[in-house]
Amino acid sequence: MIPKKAVKYCESVMEYVGGNPVMVEKEWDAMLEGVQGDGSAIIYIDTIPYRVPEKRIKYI
Repeated sequence: MIPKKAVKYCESVMEYVGGNPVMVEKEWDAMLEGVQGDGSAIIYIDTIPYRVPEKRIKYI
């Protein structure tokens, strides 16, 4: 089994603050499985796999 590395996944999401939409930067704890040749990465958040752009990953 390939060891996974703990990372943070960052994404901008829209939230409503006082009735106004604003973009907020959110971070989720994730496990990195690997980086693909096309710049995408496979991560797991709560045991669910996601394919995301590598530039949105913060290595910790």
